[in-house]
Amino acid sequence: INDTFHVLNTTAEFIGKYGKDKLKENIKQSQVHLLHFFYLPYGKALKIGSTDGGNPFKENSKYVKPIKGNDWNFGKWATSMSSVYPGNAELLIAYYISTVFSDLIYKANFGYFPLLFLFGKRQSGKSTAARSIMYMFGKPPMEDGINLASGSTSTGMQRSMDSTTNHPFWGNEYKNSIHKNTIEALKGIADRNGKLTGVKSGGNETRIAKPRGSGIISGQDLPTQDPALCSRSLLGEFDDTNRGNYSDLKSFKAAEESLQFTNITCSVFDFRYLV
Repeated sequence: INDTFHVLNTTAEFIGKYGKDKLKENIKQSQVHLLHFFYLPYGKALKIGSTDGGNPFKENSKYVKPIKGNDWNFGKWATSMSSVYPGNAELLIAYYISTVFSDLIYKANFGYFPLLFLFGKRQSGKSTAARSIMYMFGKPPMEDGINLASGSTSTGMQRSMDSTTNHPFWGNEYKNSIHKNTIEALKGIADRNGKLTGVKSGGNETRIAKPRGSGIISGQDLPTQDPALCSRSLLGEFDDTNRGNYSDLKSFKAAEESLQFTNITCSVFDFRYLV
């Protein structure tokens, strides 16, 4: 509004503070521009744009700034996925679209949204495939996902998943030997079970960290240690029989890493809100 950014938790809250008549006047003077940040982390929970120790707005906008003028659309991207990931492309594309609608699917599916489990031997392409889904939502906060075998805590994972909605969480390097609490946290993504944690603020405050998006797991081990984790997973196998063309992969990854695909996700979100 008049070249000033405003972060909206809710439209009603903003209009109440800014003033309805003042906003109408700004609109008449063509000083109001609406920006759709559909998968920006929750502004209220992260205190985006606030002055009391919150996250600066521009640091979070990297998730939602599509590259203008590129010729990538959903059809071209899906065709390229079929060339780059033959045998698994249909599963990957379907899971990406489902992630955008995951809150609706979760409710319609009686409180359940499955995990995507990508497994195979080293350098078979499973991490590359997981990264391709992550890049549809902007630059991943961790290029290689959350290392599940390195001692990542279930609390940290759940707090990370609580900060965004309809956005994928990626746990990499899964092994059947990882801590039981980590396995329980992964199972909780499908059921969206929350966890009550304490807040160090000088009092006895608590908060609930609850998964709000989809979950991608990749590793060399099949989840056979816990049948309940396996039953919650859609399995995608990677091996030498379903490798894509290297030249296609190289050009695809170049477009991916330059964030040219975020405009596709914006279009999918636009379609969602139109229907």
